[in-house]
Amino acid sequence: MLYSLSTQVSDAALREAVVFSPSVPVNVNQLGPYTIDDTASVIADLNIRVNNNVQIYDWSRCTGVGGLETINGYTKWYLAVGNIPSQQGLSFLPTRILNSAGAVGGFWWDMGAVPAVWQSQASRCHVPGDTYNFVPPSVRLQIGLTINRNTATPGRYVVSLPFGYAYEENKGYPDGAPKGFDLINLLDRIFNTRIGSVPVIIDVVSRCNFQTSDIQLNHGQMTPASSEGNITRPYNLNVSCSSGTSVSVSIVGANPVSGRTENFTRCGNGGSCEITFNGGRYRETMQISGSTNLAITSTYHPNQGTPIEGAFSGSAVLSILVN
Repeated sequence: MLYSLSTQVSDAALREAVVFSPSVPVNVNQLGPYTIDDTASVIADLNIRVNNNVQIYDWSRCTGVGGLETINGYTKWYLAVGNIPSQQGLSFLPTRILNSAGAVGGFWWDMGAVPAVWQSQASRCHVPGDTYNFVPPSVRLQIGLTINRNTATPGRYVVSLPFGYAYEENKGYPDGAPKGFDLINLLDRIFNTRIGSVPVIIDVVSRCNFQTSDIQLNHGQMTPASSEGNITRPYNLNVSCSSGTSVSVSIVGANPVSGRTENFTRCGNGGSCEITFNGGRYRETMQISGSTNLAITSTYHPNQGTPIEGAFSGSAVLSILVN
């Protein structure tokens, strides 16, 4: 008896490229703390695991039919990190993802393709609006955070980092996801409708310690003759820093005086005050190992002409920035 055996070979398995994103804004657990010192910047190494598992298809292309076949392709993250506005008195400069393959538009970053293999395929093409139960793998971000040092008062801050993602799966589809402006427009639609946030704890610390309250300098009573060049008693500000710390010290008058250096400020209608430290300096970069004193004084300079009686006041800003 003769038997004829045959194996049915399916048509080419489905090749598909899709982009999907969370159906609701991203929910991520609180991260940190991350420490930023006086150098003003830090690379926050964030390992983000999103809690969403219902995804929505935003874009798809496919060819072929369902079948069993080993398909080579790739997956790719697109991550959106928005700029952090001033929060809790702490001003941030724009963030950037350092371990990305490059920026895509204003907020998105291409994290690079990762090779992937699929052993079986769906029986139909997905279409935009379909949903998919999927828990994305954790993703590691190296985000550069830079703060405005003039607002970086030491303390703990919990800031909200705008964050979102899209995920591309390419199962052998030759053209892949949209390119250029088409991709930017697709991602921006996701960013505008389903962007979430990541709460990040940031500890701002200082390598230097010094008093930050107002400094009072008093000229006392002066006669017209003694007012020219009258110098206050010095206010000694102790600055303590870890070994080898470089700091830049500057004094800028709140009400500048024409023709004078920046450390002059108007003191009433009758004259000006010259604010200096350590014997006439008003701008200097120095190395501090341990502690040093800044002897801060005010020198009064009356205007030419008839002296004006009465009390006067002026102000200036002393800045100490760690380099």
